Amino acid sequence: MQLLLTEAVQPMKFEMLIDPTLEYDKNRISVIRQFIRFVVKKMKIDGFFRVVFTTEKEKLGVKTTAYYRDTDKVLVVYSKNRMLGDSLRSVAHELVHKKQYEDGRITHPVQDVGGEIEDEANAKAGSLIKLFIKSNPLSKYMFD
Repeated sequence: MQLLLTEAVQPMKFEMLIDPTLEYDKNRISVIRQFIRFVVKKMKIDGFFRVVFTTEKEKLGVKTTAYYRDTDKVLVVYSKNRMLGDSLRSVAHELVHKKQYEDGRITHPVQDVGGEIEDEANAKAGSLIKLFIKSNPLSKYMFD
């Protein structure tokens, strides 16, 4: 994987690593960057994190489509054979979990299906995708 972007948004930083076999063009990379900025601003997320878009599910320990691990502030999204919009919805879902950690709302274990924490992440991720689509003309690259 290659490091494609380090983004400084005060008071937060994020890095994106994108598996080159995904063959994302500059428009898709721009959409990813803008979407992450959008979510960070809307959710008022603080602190550094790394987002990894991968095609290697087993190697990076992805059991479903994505995970956020707060111990090292990494968000991994399995993106092979997925529309970018679907992968970005996973990013939003996991960033909601990051915010839940920042707010001290996550205690382990978290219920995998249902429950307040997971239901909130699902609902907010869907809303964030819709708001971004309505506000950003580059969103057209999410679903082609």
